[in-house]
Amino acid sequence: MPTIALTDDTVATLRCPPSKRVELYRDSVLKGLAIQVTRPGPRGSGTASYVAQFKDGDATRQTVLGSVHELSLDTAREEAVMALRKMRAEYAQVANARGKGSLAAVFDSYIDAKNIEAHNARKYRQVLQVYGGPLWTMSADSIDASHVIAQRKAVVSGSFAEWHRKQGTTELKAKGGPRAANDLAQYGSMVMAWHLGNNSGKRNPFAGIDALPTPEGGPAYVFDPRELPAVARFVDRLDADHRVMFWLLMMTGARPLGISRMRWDRLDLDAGTYKLTRDKAECAGWKPATSPEWDYPLDTYSVSLLRAHALFKREGAIYLFGSPLWKRRDQPISTTPMLVIFKALREQCALSADCTPYAARYTRATYTEVLFGQTLLTQRMLHHESNWGKGQTLNGERLGATPGYIKTVTEQVRPYVQAYADAVLELCEVQPMTEQVRRVFLEGEALTIQQRHELVLNAGTPSVLATTPLPATAAETAPA
Repeated sequence: MPTIALTDDTVATLRCPPSKRVELYRDSVLKGLAIQVTRPGPRGSGTASYVAQFKDGDATRQTVLGSVHELSLDTAREEAVMALRKMRAEYAQVANARGKGSLAAVFDSYIDAKNIEAHNARKYRQVLQVYGGPLWTMSADSIDASHVIAQRKAVVSGSFAEWHRKQGTTELKAKGGPRAANDLAQYGSMVMAWHLGNNSGKRNPFAGIDALPTPEGGPAYVFDPRELPAVARFVDRLDADHRVMFWLLMMTGARPLGISRMRWDRLDLDAGTYKLTRDKAECAGWKPATSPEWDYPLDTYSVSLLRAHALFKREGAIYLFGSPLWKRRDQPISTTPMLVIFKALREQCALSADCTPYAARYTRATYTEVLFGQTLLTQRMLHHESNWGKGQTLNGERLGATPGYIKTVTEQVRPYVQAYADAVLELCEVQPMTEQVRRVFLEGEALTIQQRHELVLNAGTPSVLATTPLPATAAETAPA
């Protein structure tokens, strides 16, 4: 049963070997799709049909989709997806009724029911299958907290690989550690919460397990203001898509994953906002799904870049940066291009090896603190979960995750977003440099509270700040 990449050309050439009565050619693009070719008989040629196959426990279920002469390859793949989804659901339903539904079967049903993107589904499966080990094959209803805790210890120590070796796995590159153990608990809890539903009589065995402390990452690289002109000249030489990616990283402070998954239907160029939802897949790389949904304001430079980018939008495109690979059509691009951009940036501008795509996020955090000196505001601009709904005040305005605040938070943060963007563009020599930016970033002169307030006023602040001047500090009012 060979596995090949089925194409319109190869489909027409498939034949059954003379030594066999039936041959199956599996599709390497879509697991579960195959072409069944029969040997020619004395009265005519053999048949060639698309089939969908699903392993039901120890047996294999098969559904004939139609002749290769009746269905195109694209149509066959679409029908195979629906047929496989139905067979998985039926299998999970029967297996669960018998109390033998494995975590693997529950996971497949979860992916289908929640319509999880292929990229995320692959990542979740790798974590649960590789680090879950024996849990993956156990009945989901028989897993308890002691099993999860024991497996988590094995993941931390790296001894989880022993189970895979006993199963005959020859290549296992995963090494385990605290982060992998935390992922196992998080993804397992997600799947089991869906599986148990409203069944209050059963406790989620993955829930209530505190996250393990993880090792500190590498040094946080912040762009030196004197580096930025050379950086901007380098970015100008990039192709259009990569140029937009870089500036969005710098201006939004999002993680690389957030930029790669930006969606057209979340972008409002007229309002100058990008909607951050509570969907785990959509907001990955931007903010925790537990923080409120809100419209994140974009600076005018980013909006102008996105307007130009939209002129070349493919009809029906979902993501701003779609994958160029046919097999991942309508999926977001990976974060690899951003890694490539920064690798070239380090080489061209002789920057430290610590200058990775996260440097844009660290730069945004540092520059925001320098300009405004308000940690709560920095948290909002970096899309952190911290302090949502705890009733702090920002320049006299009470903050909290109330419906009223969520509706106005976009305009509360917008002037700070714009002031930060203007400062970066001035340092990059894209815009004329103001005296204030020169003094603060190139001469190291700290802004006073009042100067920070005036900076935002000049950027176009909402009325709540314009009518509530900040009190001067004792140092500001002291005689010269």
